[in-house]
Amino acid sequence: MFFKRVWVTGDTHGNFEWLDNWCTDHKTTKETDLLIILGDAGFMYYGQKKAREKYLKQHVQNCPITILCVRGNHEDRPSNYTSTCFTIMEEDPIVPSGYYFEPDYPDIWYAADGSTFNINGKRCLFIGGAYSIDKEYRIMMGWRWFADEELTSEEMNNILDKIDHKHFNYVFTHTCPEAWQPYDLFLSFIDQSKVSKKMEQFFTTVSEIIDFDHWYFGHFHAHRPNIEVDKTHPGQGEVSMLFDHVELLMEGDAEC
Repeated sequence: MFFKRVWVTGDTHGNFEWLDNWCTDHKTTKETDLLIILGDAGFMYYGQKKAREKYLKQHVQNCPITILCVRGNHEDRPSNYTSTCFTIMEEDPIVPSGYYFEPDYPDIWYAADGSTFNINGKRCLFIGGAYSIDKEYRIMMGWRWFADEELTSEEMNNILDKIDHKHFNYVFTHTCPEAWQPYDLFLSFIDQSKVSKKMEQFFTTVSEIIDFDHWYFGHFHAHRPNIEVDKTHPGQGEVSMLFDHVELLMEGDAEC
């Protein structure tokens, strides 16, 4: 796929009040501009039949931009929605690459976990999922929590088999390898011994078996581009954690 400009941002959690003016300011169109959201976009949280979710998606669908989401932990899997269609970008016998969309909102896409495809000639990897540290509180309050928020062991192994020893220009995930976590942001009242690190341990393995130029993740609600991380092999490139900022990733056929 090709877009004149590709943008990336962190978790939006259904907050798109800014998007209309932002699109106007940047003179975006659906054909020329792609915005990648690094999980917890908010489009699949309330339920496909809920008026609040329909209103949100219709609002964003009306904006002159195409949206491509990584799956977060505070949202349902798009494959669980009966209304979604799947567009295959690349065939694969184990983990097909592509994105989900709903016909009523054709310009809001969710990348399938483990998808690998080209954007503007750049090789990109998309993997969603994370553990909700507020799981018990959400259940107690009657808020939505998604039991399949993390990848299964089978899904992880299939993705690892698919991407082993491959090079990617960009990696887009929701959470990150365990050593890259912003420990200074951890909430003191959360008992970390009870927090699943399965996804972070999985991404540690991912980071060790692939080469990448730039890895982007969200999840931690802090904006820290080009953070310093301990690199375990020379094929590891730059790392950025994004939140409330939209970054221009590509323009034309050249990397920014």
